[in-house]
Amino acid sequence: MLQSLHRFKSQHEQLQRFGRVGVKAKTQLGVDDDETGPLLMSHSIFQAVNLAADCALAAHRLCIDGERLVLHQYAHYALARSGIEGAAQGLWLLAPDDRHERVRRLLGVRSTEVQKDQSLYRSMTKVRPSDTAKERRDKDRGRNELNGRIKKHKAWIDSVAKRHGIDSEQIEVSSTFAMVEFATSLTGVKAEHGSATWVVLSGLVHPSATRSNQFSQNKEMGEPREGIVSVEVTADHRTSMIAFASLETLLARALDLLAKRMLAPERSGAES
Repeated sequence: MLQSLHRFKSQHEQLQRFGRVGVKAKTQLGVDDDETGPLLMSHSIFQAVNLAADCALAAHRLCIDGERLVLHQYAHYALARSGIEGAAQGLWLLAPDDRHERVRRLLGVRSTEVQKDQSLYRSMTKVRPSDTAKERRDKDRGRNELNGRIKKHKAWIDSVAKRHGIDSEQIEVSSTFAMVEFATSLTGVKAEHGSATWVVLSGLVHPSATRSNQFSQNKEMGEPREGIVSVEVTADHRTSMIAFASLETLLARALDLLAKRMLAPERSGAES
């Protein structure tokens, strides 16, 4: 587990170097950006992989004290889960060798983001009976501004789709579950193992007595009293190890593919 945590720091540093280099013209990723403006393929890829690398670095800082492993009961699971999601989405976009498929997946990812943003905005600007007149006006103004952003992003998605001959039926909503399974399969691990890890972590980042008991180490404290057993609950090392190993492996693969797309020159006629 310590090895994974130490590697998280070097993986974050590697991504920072990529960012300083930037996306060059006439590379595969550079042409991807040309073909997906104004959405920009690299923007979505770097955002996803940066989320993974940032969570990995935070886990490194949270769980290492000198050379000593420090496991909190729950906090590191949230970092591992978000990091896995970011690395998986990055791999989802980077992996296909066919540019048309990469573009189609980008459109699916951005369409999913728009749907989730709409739900978020509705919640943020919902008028409530207790709102003052000023609060209602502010929410109306905010709603109009947010709807304008949504309209703009939908127009961008439609523009890129039309450019590549992709109709709306070909743009699939990209589920995190599917992306995690796909990404895991790229690492030589069975897809269902990756999704099972993600599902377990998703359960552990929300309050649940049953999941906490199942995926934690429980040590009885003293004798039972009136049928009640006192238990000391600590983080389960095996679950934590699997979580960090999954994040490390997915992030390493995402960084490898990102380097390939950033450095490989575009070959005329090689991709559709």
